[in-house]
Order: sequence, then C-alpha cells, then structure tokens
Amino acid sequence: MNTIQLEQKILSLLVDYPQHLNIAESILRPKCFSGENKIIYETIISLSEQEIPIDTLTIYQELKKQGIEINPGTIAALTGQESNYAKLDIFCKMLYEKFLNKELGKLSAESAKRVANSNDPFEIMVWMQEELTKLESNIELNETTMVEDLPEIIEDIENRMKGKIEAGLMSSTFPSINKATGGIMSTDYVVIYGNYKQGKSTVAEQLLLDFALDKKAVGFFNLEMSKQTLYQKALSMRTGIDYLKLRNPKGHGLTERELEWLKAYSKTLFEGTKFYVEDKVFDIDRIITKIKAWKKKYNIELFAIDYLGLLETTQRFSARYLEIGSHSRRLKNLAKLINTPIVVLSQANEDNKTAESKNPTRDADFVISVCKPIESGINSIKDKNGQTFSFTEDHFLVTMENSRHGKNKQNFVCAFQENNFVEITLEYF
Repeated sequence: MNTIQLEQKILSLLVDYPQHLNIAESILRPKCFSGENKIIYETIISLSEQEIPIDTLTIYQELKKQGIEINPGTIAALTGQESNYAKLDIFCKMLYEKFLNKELGKLSAESAKRVANSNDPFEIMVWMQEELTKLESNIELNETTMVEDLPEIIEDIENRMKGKIEAGLMSSTFPSINKATGGIMSTDYVVIYGNYKQGKSTVAEQLLLDFALDKKAVGFFNLEMSKQTLYQKALSMRTGIDYLKLRNPKGHGLTERELEWLKAYSKTLFEGTKFYVEDKVFDIDRIITKIKAWKKKYNIELFAIDYLGLLETTQRFSARYLEIGSHSRRLKNLAKLINTPIVVLSQANEDNKTAESKNPTRDADFVISVCKPIESGINSIKDKNGQTFSFTEDHFLVTMENSRHGKNKQNFVCAFQENNFVEITLEYF
C-alpha cells in the first residue's frame, strides 16, 4: 500500500467514524499527510471542533466556503475505502512511520550538505540530535528558559496583585473553598466525590451557579439527571422555593404568588448568564470533542462532569480501574491543553474513597469530599480553637481532602437554609 492509498484509507475511516478522530490526532499531525489529503485532514479537525457533522458533502462545502479548490475526485475517493474502524490505529502508525522515513531522508540529505560546507562536526552533531529528537517525539522544540519567561511571570503576579487579572474563579457560597484553593485557576483539575445522595452534586451545582451568576461562561455535562431537573434544582436553590414544588407544582402546592415571584426574580437573576448544559450520555471521546468545541464557540471558563463513572468508552480495558484512570488522566491533560479548569464528580466507596479507581484523587489539584456526617457516624468536630461543633441531620461536611497548593484535611459545614444550600461555618480542622 503506497502513502496516498494509506492516507485515503485513514481519511475514509475518519469520515465514517468521526468519533474516533482523537486516535488519529494523538498520532498524526497535518504535516504527516501530503497535498490535498493534508487539507482534508485539517478540515475534518476543524469541522469536529465546530461540532459540524463530518461527511464528504460537508468537507466539500467547507473547502468551498474557504475558497480552496480541490479535485472532486480526491473527496469522492474517501467513500468505500475501508469499513473496519479498528484498523484506524494501525493505519495511523503505518503512515507515521512512512512520514518518519521521508523526514529521515530529508535529514540525511541536509546533513550531507552541512558536512560538505562545515568544518565543525560537533555543531552538525548537535543539530542532528535536535532534529532527531523532534522526529522521535513528534513535537516542535521551542522551549524557553525560566530567565526568559520570568518577566511574563512577574507581570502576571503584579497584574493579579493590582486586580488587573482575576485571581481565579471565586465562589460566593463557599468562602472556605476560596481560601483553601486561592480560587480555581486555569488548568486546575478538581475532583468532588461522595456516596449516593450525600450532597456532592449539590456542592458542584452551587459552585457552577456562583460562577455563572458572576458572568463566567460555564459548561456542565450532567450525565446523571435531565437538563430540566438540573434547572429546577438551580431555581430552587436561588429563589428559595422548595424544589418539590417546582418538580410537581400541583401535587406540592406551588402558589400563584410563588409562581409570579419565580417568573420575575429568575429573569432578573439569570439575565446575562452563560450556563450551558448537556444531559446526553456520551462516550469520553465525544465529550472531549464537545468540550473543545464549546471552549472555542462560547469561551467557557470552567467545565464540570457529573459523573466520572458514567462516562462510556469504545476502548477495551482489562479492569474497570484502568478505564476510570484513563478517563481521569485524559481530562486532566485536557484542562492543561485548553487552559480551562475541569471539575469531575465521582462516587465514593464504603471507605469514603473514590470508587473504582484511586487515579482521580492522584491526578487532581484539589480533592473535595462531601458527606452527611450523621449518616456517616460523625456526630461532632472540633474547630481550630478546640471548640466542639455538633452535627444535625441537616448538615453536610465538606472536606478539602488533598491539595497540591495548600493544606489537606480542611473542613467546613454546609446546610440548606430556606432551600438555599450555604456554608454556615468556616475552617473546621
């Protein structure tokens, strides 16, 4: 199989199975393709980021819109090339090997030129080592030193000190989380976990509402409940109207006065907010693709996923903990890649640890656990002054279990007050 045929088989599979684009992107950069195939590969990536369906017609229309002339036969050749998507990984690796061979040939020719025109073999060896490293790593080497980056770092610190740049995402509901984290920064990966119906989703939703009402664009992948249910809970937490009244207004006696209050106050409260919710259950590849698209389209400043154990995958793993670990690492790396914090929720096991895998807590910048202390057999806790605080059935204990940037085991207490979920005590250690 020659290079062109191999490129066409890969592109054909990407047209038929666009959900597996991440496999190709992890191995091949556009320059691994040649001629018109390179343009088509770039177009497929662009369409995916825009969440536009990928087929030969859309590719042709996108190229036409950009004023790019391409042989119609090249696009037509993408159909019927290959039907087994399992071969995509193999084909991508084969093409990358062909690309390496071609680049090594260029490197050999350039080396011969340099040897003929230079008397310094050590200089040529250094150059060759750098070029070989680029090829081997499939990356561009353009790193800078700390000294070179220092002016930018100092300027960033100064701008944060003077308030020209926000310190991080701050919660109006949870001042203790603000203090423990210093604000949720770009690239932070945050894990919130707890047992079933222990309040982890409520804590996450309250955080997201805080940020959204602060006019930050927020993206929420809620795999556990419908968009309608989530919005009803949000309205309850922010208007003080009992959630069950919103869920079943006739059965639980929502009054006309409450309804009118809801209409007026909610419109004013949520005016200008950018709170995007997806409640469909996607596999991890499609969620990552959608996160990238939302980031580009809506400039999302924080993403959240509820919850990690519900993420599906087309890959096969020998054990469940390996699958969860893979999802966690990919989301952590994604936060760094798109420079946007990601919050994931996870179930807890009987020992109050993240269920199914330890990897999420190892990967995270901040790990927060949520429980109802009375149900967990915790009757009281001592504050930093040694005073005892006794729990009731209405209390939730929120703990900063692990932090890469501060103290571990910082505790605080929350409760519902007039249907609002709020922090009621500060810094119990």
